[in-house]
Amino acid sequence: MPSRIIPSLLLLLALLAVGCGDGTPREYAKLYRVTEPNRYLVSYLYDPFVSFSPDSKTMVFYGVTRGVNKADVYTWNIGDAKTRKLFFGFTPNYISGDEIIYVHPYTGRKCIQTYNFKTGEVKEVCPKLKESDYWKEIFGIESRGDGTFTTRMCDFSKYYFAGSDICDIEGNILGPVKRIYNDTSVAVYDISGDRAVTIRSTDNDNVLNLVVSGKDGETDKKVIGHGKFGDAAWRPGGGSTLAVADGASVLLWDADSGEKKVIADIPKGDRSFVCRLKWSPDGKYLAIGVFVDEKEADYMDIYVAEINRSAERG
Repeated sequence: MPSRIIPSLLLLLALLAVGCGDGTPREYAKLYRVTEPNRYLVSYLYDPFVSFSPDSKTMVFYGVTRGVNKADVYTWNIGDAKTRKLFFGFTPNYISGDEIIYVHPYTGRKCIQTYNFKTGEVKEVCPKLKESDYWKEIFGIESRGDGTFTTRMCDFSKYYFAGSDICDIEGNILGPVKRIYNDTSVAVYDISGDRAVTIRSTDNDNVLNLVVSGKDGETDKKVIGHGKFGDAAWRPGGGSTLAVADGASVLLWDADSGEKKVIADIPKGDRSFVCRLKWSPDGKYLAIGVFVDEKEADYMDIYVAEINRSAERG
């Protein structure tokens, strides 16, 4: 499966077709297409859609190939020309530098497993989840970085929603994921330190608000933008920089100064929108999940943007 840098001319053509007309400056990042176009079905999109290794040098993801309807886990080294298929599975994500956790999804053998890259060992974990009433609905699991995990349900949304419950490595349910808000208008949230970013609906179905606040979602709440936002994520490091998906564009946005710039315009912008963003731990790479609407089916494409220092200053 090839990975390639999108030529700047192609990006320019996409901009002319669908780019923002608000005068936002553009400083394009190096953009890698990780997945082949029109290959993986978006109807099987569960979170996390990708995961970076702790050293930010490798990424794992999964895809369900059209016509096959089988989920496979892939690994990609940053900048490589090809990805590598590993095995069946959903939502792989790193729990250490050498190990990932994922859902082995198939009927009769469905389970949560870990895989060690160094030893090749596959081990079943979270067995008690099978006793839960919604076991058959779990198609994703995500490490919380503290030895616990968030379960993910099979309902698809173009927005990011937190999972239902938190469990430990044995599958014991520790309680529900706590929301930072009671406002049903909130579609997306991400927390960094004492700050949160949320995307909220408005009276206009075509316009969403980008809001920064305290981590409770209400303290010091401020609307910093309006648009067709699909996701927002704080850049690691505790600063004020956000990655923001607006239609088929991705922006770096300073939550304090309001300065922003477009770092990517996704090709096929008239038939697609960015619905997922994920930073690498070092903040140098940004994974971009794109919903592509085609006549025969809807697809999920994955790109990775390499953010240089001049782009970071935006």
